[in-house]
Amino acid sequence: MMQMKRLNIVLLLASLFCDASVSASTSDQSEPAAASKELGLAPVAGVNLPPHAPPPLRFAADEIARAAGGKPLAVEVSLEIQSNGVPQSYRIERTGAKLRIIGADAAGAMYGGLDVAEAIRTGALADLPAGEHKPFIAQRGIKFNIPLDLRTPSYADDGDSAQLNIPEMWSRDFWRELFDEMARDRFNEISLWNDNPFPNLVKVPEFPDIALNDVLRGNHRWFDGSFKHEGKRPFRPEMLEGAEVVKKLTIDEKIVFWRDVMQMAKDRGIDVYLFTWNAF
Repeated sequence: MMQMKRLNIVLLLASLFCDASVSASTSDQSEPAAASKELGLAPVAGVNLPPHAPPPLRFAADEIARAAGGKPLAVEVSLEIQSNGVPQSYRIERTGAKLRIIGADAAGAMYGGLDVAEAIRTGALADLPAGEHKPFIAQRGIKFNIPLDLRTPSYADDGDSAQLNIPEMWSRDFWRELFDEMARDRFNEISLWNDNPFPNLVKVPEFPDIALNDVLRGNHRWFDGSFKHEGKRPFRPEMLEGAEVVKKLTIDEKIVFWRDVMQMAKDRGIDVYLFTWNAF
């Protein structure tokens, strides 16, 4: 499990889909595709993807493979996209031993594939009904106060929880597991809140000294009951006394890291938004 101690994460919206039964189609036109080594996909008999399948479909295929535990499936599953219908919607069609998931877009096909994976894990694949699914709520998100660094706190990181979790913000494994769980729970947005995240994200040629190298967290003596929660001056230069370097990274390495994180989110149908608390 991810190393989350007491991160200030607030769930904003629930994942809700509606389901109306439809008659199953007798056609199956998808083509098999090789599992992606890059994404760690395991070959499972009966899972078909279209050629050049986008990452959300490959993620769903990976979830089906994990749910099956390497065993052959009782049905042949196809994931495909037909660009019509409500965004994120999908249709499940059953014909004998064939299960066809047709998404209006990549996200819809992924959600249909995740339905299949859940049915396998719960032993309900034989009872998974044909039907059409579309979101009741189009944008389903998580608000995340992100403690990036002692020098760039999230509002007022005045407790152990934020300081202890600073290294986790720079772990690809943390973000991969978080985005995996978000996709499984049908979340498709995350907002990252920080006073000023940009020194950790970009380089500005005209202001080369603004970009921050390395990742720092503060000594616990600065974060006690006397620390005010009003969000004013959450970082002061004297806090550098006793600071710990928890990760050595150049700004160029940080830029690569955040590109990777945002690509991971996109590959699971998740949009990333940055919010700043820099005006009071």
